[in-house]
Order: sequence, then structure tokens, then C-alpha cells
Amino acid sequence: MWKTRQLSILILSFLLLMACASESLQFIDSTAWKKDIQGCTGYRSSLEVDLNKYKNQLQGKDDVYIFRQLGKPNRVSFGERGKKVFSYFIKQDSACSGNQPVALVLEFNATGFVQLAYLSSTIIK
Repeated sequence: MWKTRQLSILILSFLLLMACASESLQFIDSTAWKKDIQGCTGYRSSLEVDLNKYKNQLQGKDDVYIFRQLGKPNRVSFGERGKKVFSYFIKQDSACSGNQPVALVLEFNATGFVQLAYLSSTIIK
């Protein structure tokens, strides 16, 4: 009886750990992304083509996953009915490069899942 209980606890713990483990975004080095806060060091801008190609992989992910992978967004906007928008600067404007600003924009639905992901040169305030 005791061994069965231990085995059950072990299996349950393993399943819980597997459920909590989140896959990482294959095309982003999360640490380097988080260090390039304003998009000024060039890491984020080097991913612009990949972000455009793989942005659909972000759809359906929850806000906790996005926050863990990409860190704190540069801008957060709140809409009606619990919707929110995260903006991550890819290329900053005159603050560091003089380029047209570009951001990865993630629109979340009311339940906290990415509904739409796109690159935009219009920064949402």
C-alpha cells in the first residue's frame, strides 16, 4: 500500500512538472531579447524577418507565457472588455538608430490569449 502511494505521488509530481514546463520560442534567444529592451542593441532588429515569418506561432499563447519568453513589454494598452495589447520595440526611432520605429504587437483577448500578432510601424500608445 505504501509503495503504491509513493508511486502515485511520483507519477502525479512528474505529470505536474510536465504540464508546467513551457516550450520556448525556437527562433528567439529569450535572454538576449530581454537585454535589448528598447531594440537599440540590434538583437531584436536582427529577428525582424523571423518574427514576420513565425509570428503566427505566438497566437494562442497566454500572457504569462509571453511575459516569461519576451519579458516586460515596452508598451501596454488596455481596451474594452478586458482586451490588452503588448508592444515590444524591434527597431526604435531616433532614440537609438534614427530608423522608422517597428514593434511586435500582440493583441490579447479577454481570456488572456494572443488573438493577433503582427509587426507595426505605428506604435500604439
